[in-house]
Amino acid sequence: MKTVNGLLKPNKSTQVKNPDSDTGSRSLPIYQTTAYQFRDTQHAANLFGIAEAGNVYTRINNPTQDAVEKRLAVLEGGVAALLVSSGWQQQRLQ
Repeated sequence: MKTVNGLLKPNKSTQVKNPDSDTGSRSLPIYQTTAYQFRDTQHAANLFGIAEAGNVYTRINNPTQDAVEKRLAVLEGGVAALLVSSGWQQQRLQ
């Protein structure tokens, strides 16, 4: 491994770790939820209509999954990444 002044040289995997805005944690928070609360019916309609970015349902999107996908894209030099829960799903994407 490359070192700078005797310390490990930072790489892309450490450079993309911004602290969590709510807690200040450097570790990736794990959100164990399946559903999210909407401010009102218009907010729900905007989210489901993809007129507004946000979380709708964990099988569609999830803040933990989003963070991992972004980190993988940076590490692999891609524009985006996609996590799936099984090899079967991965095979269907090819």
